[in-house]
Amino acid sequence: MWRRLWRKKVHNEAIMAMTLSPKHDFAFSVSADHQLVRYSVDGSAGDKSSAKVASTKQIGNSSLAVMHDGKVVAVGGWDGSVRLFSTKSLKSLGTLSYHRQSCDAIAFVPVAAGQSIGEDGTEVVTYSQAVETRERWMATCSKDRRVALWELKDFARK
Repeated sequence: MWRRLWRKKVHNEAIMAMTLSPKHDFAFSVSADHQLVRYSVDGSAGDKSSAKVASTKQIGNSSLAVMHDGKVVAVGGWDGSVRLFSTKSLKSLGTLSYHRQSCDAIAFVPVAAGQSIGEDGTEVVTYSQAVETRERWMATCSKDRRVALWELKDFARK
């Protein structure tokens, strides 16, 4: 048997994409309007579940993805740009421009901690050697038939 845990109506236009955070504690949606919406994903709050809205400052958003650490959400726009936001504050972290048409898919590299062991039992690659910069990689693609691989800066506060 299926049971709806919560429902919300926040967008003014058709929702184009939705994704969950890696820890499944919040979700995001974007639409043909200019809004990026973050939902608390609890289930116990029912229809009173909270939603926070931020403006992407661009009408028409078609894709989104959350970075593996849950700190950055990327929003692909109909203008071909990718806008980065803090998942916590929803403040803008910057805009990436490359595509000439709508950015319709975004993916972050999944990170798996650990190491690889070769057939002879020796360590081949360690997590820190192979993934240190790759954990900030993001791939985007567009209707313009172009694919881009980005290495994002480290947004962690030091």
